[in-house]
Amino acid sequence: MTKKPSRTSNVVQPLIPGLTFRKFRGERDIHAMVVCENACWKADLIDLVMTDAEMARELKSPINMDPSEDIVIAEVDGEYAGHSMVNWQGKPDGRRSYFLYSFVSGVWRGKGLRELLVRRTEERLMEIAGKHPKEAPKSFETYANAEPNDWRMVVEREGYRPRWHLFEMVRPNLDGIPDLRLPEGVEVRPVLPEHYRPIWDAMKEALRDDRSFSEDTYSDAAFERQKISPIFRPELWRIAWAGENVVGGVHNFVNEEENREFGRKWGHTERIFVASGWRKMGIASALIAESLRVLKDIGMEQATLDVDTENPSGALRLYRSLGYEEKMHFSFYSKPLG
Repeated sequence: MTKKPSRTSNVVQPLIPGLTFRKFRGERDIHAMVVCENACWKADLIDLVMTDAEMARELKSPINMDPSEDIVIAEVDGEYAGHSMVNWQGKPDGRRSYFLYSFVSGVWRGKGLRELLVRRTEERLMEIAGKHPKEAPKSFETYANAEPNDWRMVVEREGYRPRWHLFEMVRPNLDGIPDLRLPEGVEVRPVLPEHYRPIWDAMKEALRDDRSFSEDTYSDAAFERQKISPIFRPELWRIAWAGENVVGGVHNFVNEEENREFGRKWGHTERIFVASGWRKMGIASALIAESLRVLKDIGMEQATLDVDTENPSGALRLYRSLGYEEKMHFSFYSKPLG
């Protein structure tokens, strides 16, 4: 007689003898999770690197996530096999986005475990969503490299569809940086600790029309959390002021772990913003050009940034004009809850 798949809640389990699930047990789980995540990022064509220390920091001060409830560990015969984790965000238009990603050790990839973790994670997100306002539109969300890879196949099989797209852009060298000037009355000043909050608030207001914007990612907790990150490098930022007002900025940083892993010298020119009323005056282009010089001066050889392919401000055209080229294409997927 053929054995039928067992069922836990509404989730059909693949036939993996010895498969069990449990909750996160704290620091003792972190190393195995990090090893698995890094292997999955590589297989999924996503150039990220996680460290034990960084994961510990993130789980110590999570945003819209309870590690003890929102991480699921999969084991086979008592040995770690994979995990999933979730969080959620409220959007300015009232929508709620419930984000998930599952990671599975290579030996178990392609055997249905990753799909099962997605379904179990969706159930957890349904529980969370049930505590939120019923009238709010809700969707599951994740992202994947647009090139063929395991994670993209998993999410598409599970009914997710691409909703918007992002390019990772790279300036292949730091030569020929244009000499661009800020408008009269606007200047760049060294960033001091007392400037952190005004810069944060100005950036938050300027990026409200960004598709990825959420109040949750600009909360007081998020503000404090950024300051303990190893990529928090305010001495590299280029912030434009007009009198006492922040009117634009670029949050430059270097991710040393990623550079070591991938054998490169990349600097990031990210969180580019210009305040409403100061746009179309050349502030962003001048700040980016200055940022490229900053990165070159500290020994970087290339610069990178991410951009929404349909950014309404014309950012893609601007970045191309400054020498950036599309390197990777990512799709952001969604699926309605229920």
